[in-house]
Amino acid sequence: MTHPVCPKRYGADRAQGNEGDTASLSPPGPDRRLPHSPPPKSLGDTMLTSHIEDQQPVTVCARALVVEDGLALMVRNHAPEIGYWYVLPGGKQHRGERLDETACRETREETGMSIRVGALWCVWEYLPERNTMPHGQPDQQIHFVFRATRQRPSSSPRTREAAVSSRPDARQQAVEWVPLRDVTAAQLYPGALAARLREPDAVTREHVYLGDMC
Repeated sequence: MTHPVCPKRYGADRAQGNEGDTASLSPPGPDRRLPHSPPPKSLGDTMLTSHIEDQQPVTVCARALVVEDGLALMVRNHAPEIGYWYVLPGGKQHRGERLDETACRETREETGMSIRVGALWCVWEYLPERNTMPHGQPDQQIHFVFRATRQRPSSSPRTREAAVSSRPDARQQAVEWVPLRDVTAAQLYPGALAARLREPDAVTREHVYLGDMC
């Protein structure tokens, strides 16, 4: 806690011989606090407060990449002001939840499908200070995308039963199997993932982290 007494002023008064004023300016001892002064904070409290004040919250998200016969499971969103776009199913991590559990829960909520989560496919970020995406969010985000498979796949994705969303997002319009070869940057969020999705199996361990892609 910064003390309200200015050390420079206290030293200057002593140098000028104003001894009579030093009693009111001298820092109080352990048992002498200034009127209305708050109790001293512990070091842990000080560090926690500084951490909260100096940093904005970062939203952690997990998503699933489910590919069958050249088709990717995607959620189609729509907003009147910008039209429609596709995203991989997924969303925000809950406190006490592992990332693979987040990917499973969010995929089930958005598509009605249960999945098995596999290897980490990529990591990308969204930094609002550096982007002006119309469907972006005000908070900084980091997205972990995992390869995944359906627990009970049908014989063909095109003939599967229609997916039912238990908790769809506000902008969610439909769940679709999208041909990977047809995915374009204009239709996908983030658009930079489009080229990577055309060859999902070509990803190497050295190219998992993609940085700010929006």
